[in-house]
Amino acid sequence: MKIKLIVLLAFCSFCVFGQNELKSILYQKPGSTDYCQIIMYGQSLSIGYETIFAITSDPLPDCYMLGSSVHPISTLSNENTLNFLINSGSEDPTVSLTNAFSYLFKQKNPNVKFIGTSCGKAGYTVAELSRSDRYPDVSGSHPFEYGFKSSMQRIKELCDMEGKTVSCSAIIWMQGEADYYGDSLSAKRPCSGDKYLYKKRLLQLKNDMQDCCKEIYGQENVPLFFMSNIGGSYISNRYLTINMAQKELAEENLDMILMNPHYAVPHYAGAHLSENGYRMYGEMMAKHLWKVFGEEEYYKPVYPERFSVEKNIMTIDFYSPSKSLTFDTLTLSKINNYGFQVWMNDNIQEILNVQIKDTSVILTTKNDLLGTIDISYAGYNATYKEKGFGNLRDEDHWESYYTYWDDTYDAGGIMGSYWKEDVNPEDTTSYQQYRSDSTYKEGSKVWTYKPYFGKKHYCTCMIDAPSSSPFKPIYWRPKDEYGHIIIGKKYPLFNWCINFYQKLEIIPNTIYSTEKDKSVIGEAFYNISGIKVIKPTKGFFIKVIHYSDCSFETQKVVF
Repeated sequence: MKIKLIVLLAFCSFCVFGQNELKSILYQKPGSTDYCQIIMYGQSLSIGYETIFAITSDPLPDCYMLGSSVHPISTLSNENTLNFLINSGSEDPTVSLTNAFSYLFKQKNPNVKFIGTSCGKAGYTVAELSRSDRYPDVSGSHPFEYGFKSSMQRIKELCDMEGKTVSCSAIIWMQGEADYYGDSLSAKRPCSGDKYLYKKRLLQLKNDMQDCCKEIYGQENVPLFFMSNIGGSYISNRYLTINMAQKELAEENLDMILMNPHYAVPHYAGAHLSENGYRMYGEMMAKHLWKVFGEEEYYKPVYPERFSVEKNIMTIDFYSPSKSLTFDTLTLSKINNYGFQVWMNDNIQEILNVQIKDTSVILTTKNDLLGTIDISYAGYNATYKEKGFGNLRDEDHWESYYTYWDDTYDAGGIMGSYWKEDVNPEDTTSYQQYRSDSTYKEGSKVWTYKPYFGKKHYCTCMIDAPSSSPFKPIYWRPKDEYGHIIIGKKYPLFNWCINFYQKLEIIPNTIYSTEKDKSVIGEAFYNISGIKVIKPTKGFFIKVIHYSDCSFETQKVVF
């Protein structure tokens, strides 16, 4: 009998998104009523935080908002009309989402009208965004009652006055950052990175929001719940607990759909999205809604399906919507190891090589991988600028509706933006004060106020400003194949890999018998690098073949 000794053989399988077909659940389809509402909810990213005006200023036919703003939460008492969807004061992703999806869906049903509303609140935890009676000790503005619910009540009244029907087909969730962190203000009740607590609270909120839509609009079916994947500097632990909570919710609930991560769109200093970033991500979300409502497919981003390890080589098999993978260093700059990190027994491992083969990523580490192995992608990187970012995507060349706006002087900021370096630093009369009492200088460089579109703002940031300044530069403007920023060109709307974390328990000194294995090859086994491994139903399995009698033993590790 021929015996082959290897150091280890490990196999892990993620659960599968959308295991049942989307048609197995009843959901509210656009066009089933005269108006279709799309509701954005969450924290700062859901409301276009840190942008200072709207670049999406041309209304599309049959796209509306409640009153004078897509954010009806603060002026609801005056919102007595449905107006064309043009936000003021910030570039809100709800606008480009609603417009781009309307453009797509009206080719299928030209009669439907859309209403976009954005009811989130910056910095709020899932508890603060929940129904107030769920967490009565939580103080705040209660956006569930005084934004989400009240805006629907007002919309229903206005539609009734028109003699039109209305329903909600999609709730967009952009939140989770606040629940990565603890807070001394216990009334906020953050999840503090607790994956299971976050899952419990978000599932309850999702159910409450769906019930509210059915109650107010009288619709029979639930709106689908689309979740944004957290990225950038907001990820605060190695285990990506809140990200993994959202991923697991999408696996366990067919009415919860995990969307593209937003790390691939332009950000201000790795946190809030830029004006182009919000509009670009709105277009990504429109693509997801079209896949679901237009093509009636359960949308899935790029995500890992299987892990296998042999000696110092880890192979990760990915699901890809376009059945392709690539490392993109043009849409954003190259991240160390393209965003992958590996730990062995809590010690970070040196990765010698990262390569793509078909729809698999192969990692080669310096050391053989034994014991407890942690793998993450676009996770808690030691380098701040790379934390929450990665380069892995597919090659789906989806065409956007909008083009990349010229953001040369856009650097965002709560107090404003649009700074440029003065061409003559000695001309002090041309300087505008920063926050009215100082001008920022560093060496011979001085940053001076530049009005943009006639708007008057003191400004907080500038492109390529040093880290010691009060400025917040944009990270990674997308470039074309010639290295030029893609101003005036379509947004790149690929499907990007979700931020993920996985733990493997590797048993050392396992033995593999080629002859014994031949007798057990069948549908219950996978072929991993030429080795047959038992196919798991759930969890992590290792097939151990004992040297003494060539007997088989399957061990399940629950995590």
